[in-house]
Amino acid sequence: MPGFTTTIVHSDRQSNIEHGSLHKPIHANVAYGYDDARELAAVFQGRQKGYSYGRQVNPTVEALEAKVTGMEAGVSSICFATGMSAIGTMLFVLLRAGDHFVSSSFLFGAFAGRYHDLFNLRERRVGRGHGDCKCR
Repeated sequence: MPGFTTTIVHSDRQSNIEHGSLHKPIHANVAYGYDDARELAAVFQGRQKGYSYGRQVNPTVEALEAKVTGMEAGVSSICFATGMSAIGTMLFVLLRAGDHFVSSSFLFGAFAGRYHDLFNLRERRVGRGHGDCKCR
């Protein structure tokens, strides 16, 4: 049985790869074309599988998400372009105005004030420690 690294490196060879590539190619395009506007609308509405705009989802990001899912033996993964977009998405999905949350003292400094002012979220920062962490 191959080791972890070998399995991950070659994991994308399990699916159909375009044009005979040994590994998933990188897709750098931003826009995707369709035969008519109805087909594009179906993609936007999730009624048809496809890509509409590279910054939302594209084959390269989906390949990365599949690799991360495989590495973690998970169910699914979501990849973001920046850490702040990942944090923001998590907060928007899980929290509502007035909610409180705990974060690391190593989180980006302007984070707390911005989310409090814009969305009325309350943050408590926790530093390093083993059971004796202090919130501030």
